[in-house]
Amino acid sequence: MNHKLFGSLVTVLALLAILPVSFPIGWSEKDYCYDQAGSGHFCFETKKGCNHEQKQDDIAETPCYNKDRTA
Repeated sequence: MNHKLFGSLVTVLALLAILPVSFPIGWSEKDYCYDQAGSGHFCFETKKGCNHEQKQDDIAETPCYNKDRTA
């Protein structure tokens, strides 16, 4: 009986350790943003990701900026 309980506990702990890596949770910060023509506003977790998307966006109006430092 103890082996089944221990195995189940190990499985649950392993899943809890893996899930946040596999599925980003809503509290991750998206600090780097750029504005798009109209009312578009897109934000990303990294400046590199923001720059990549901004360069691909034909209607981007601004370069990437840190939303926390421009307020």
